[in-house]
Amino acid sequence: MSFNVALVGVLAAALVGVPVAPRAGVQPGADRAPRSYTVRASVASHRVVEDSGFVEVSGRVLPRFAHEPVILQQRVAGSSRWKRTDRGATTRGGKFYLLDMPSTPGLRHYRVVKPGSHGLRAGTSKPMRVVVLDYEWASLLGRHVALQNVSTQPVDVAGTPRDGGITLVDPSQLGYAEFDLAGRCELVEVGTGMAKTSAPGSVGWAYVHRDDVEDVTEVYRSDYSGDGPSLYGGLPVAGAGRVRIELGANPTPPGYPSVFKLRAFCAP
Repeated sequence: MSFNVALVGVLAAALVGVPVAPRAGVQPGADRAPRSYTVRASVASHRVVEDSGFVEVSGRVLPRFAHEPVILQQRVAGSSRWKRTDRGATTRGGKFYLLDMPSTPGLRHYRVVKPGSHGLRAGTSKPMRVVVLDYEWASLLGRHVALQNVSTQPVDVAGTPRDGGITLVDPSQLGYAEFDLAGRCELVEVGTGMAKTSAPGSVGWAYVHRDDVEDVTEVYRSDYSGDGPSLYGGLPVAGAGRVRIELGANPTPPGYPSVFKLRAFCAP
């Protein structure tokens, strides 16, 4: 036996039982296909209003297959049972979009389930927490904490009697009202215009502030009959502690801006 043949035999014997190191950049088991689906999901908002707000859930399923069924489930607080609330299908990129409109208030959790297929086991997303709020519309006047140079008496705006609001008293000075929301309201809605007592050609305005940040400015003019246009607007106030409405006008000719039908969508 030659020296070279003997050396090869020795090396082969020495390598028996020695594990082979993986290729650089390749993790052990990387070539194995996944055994179950991975579902990644998120909700657009963790707070919605019962009977009017949607729980919007979007995400992606991996591996990606088009037209695969996905199921949205919810579990209310105090229950261990998951109930189906929506069903959809994935896009070519494995994405999905699902909806639910809860009809009762309280805490609940949502999850997305991808049934098994293509030799893969079912996958389930992590639970997502959502609070469903029991809100209702109510007049803001009952929440006022300050009134200055404004009247809460009904006025005629655009030929229609208006109540539930504030009207500037002295056009030579600013007037304002502050309302305490205590972080429990979602939306403030108002109508604006010039009171019928405004002189022809008068100009008035309203500034709406949410926690000292100016969000809305309305400027409006009376027409020649003294009636102002009636403009309605809504202001999102989720989490706001206070809303302040300021009224002003040019003193000549005198104008009397009014913000009426003040109401807010708040928790009881």
